[in-house]
Amino acid sequence: MEALIQGHPLRMRALAVGQGRFQAALLLEPQPDTNRASLVEEVWPLVKQANLLVSGHGQLARTKVEVTNAGKPFQHAGKSTVVRKLTANNAGNADIYNLVNPHPIVWESLLGTLQSHLRHQVNIVSPRNWINSLLKLDVLDSSELARRPALKLLEMFEEIENGKGSLAFDAEHGIRASKTMATLDTVNPTWMNIWPEQWKF
Repeated sequence: MEALIQGHPLRMRALAVGQGRFQAALLLEPQPDTNRASLVEEVWPLVKQANLLVSGHGQLARTKVEVTNAGKPFQHAGKSTVVRKLTANNAGNADIYNLVNPHPIVWESLLGTLQSHLRHQVNIVSPRNWINSLLKLDVLDSSELARRPALKLLEMFEEIENGKGSLAFDAEHGIRASKTMATLDTVNPTWMNIWPEQWKF
């Protein structure tokens, strides 16, 4: 993963970290003259290639590709060796914005609205039953993976169900940086009536 990213023409340093985190993350240290704002967009196609070779929560989500602050570079020993643990411990200083709705909602409250836009019946099943249905599928079948992308994260979902992980995101940084995020309402049936039209259900 790191070698693939570091082979990009922008000549950045890359460090994959996972210890102390439920999900893997990728830290990027760009060259001084690089546009940091567009860096994740530039490298994301390479990250997607690398994800094809990794299973479970070792895969990288786009929200877990982080750019170091200019004043917080990678920690080095000598000229080029990155001190992995020290750099990873400083990862909290990277520019991380989890842009998720800060108001949780139960899906059952939206199911009726969503159902009205679908041509087939939608049934809510327990996470355990859903995972068991995925376990019956062939994870090595590329066509199956294309139809059911959740198979790529099956290991992660199992750990969450077994109480070893969480999908919770800390949205405080995003809320402080964005007035829209700070005043965002809970997802509601009105929104759910609009989105299927936009998604062309």
